[in-house]
Amino acid sequence: MIELDKTLDSLCRMVNGCYEMMFPDLPKYPKFSFTRTMITIWKATVYAKIGKELQNAFGLLIDTERKEEIEQGKIKTQTKK
Repeated sequence: MIELDKTLDSLCRMVNGCYEMMFPDLPKYPKFSFTRTMITIWKATVYAKIGKELQNAFGLLIDTERKEEIEQGKIKTQTKK
């Protein structure tokens, strides 16, 4: 996505310039970018539907990693004795 923003930088600057000319009294940030646009679309179409499942899966992943790190720490501690 960052490469897309770099490639289409002139278009992004043109959109931002038009916005600033048409709405001079409104905030200028965050600036338009394709990355922001894609994230907004993803949040509305994907995350809105499966956000809880993604959070639960992430929590499970973190918990599993934590337990593995604890077990590895126990093994290292036991071998040093």
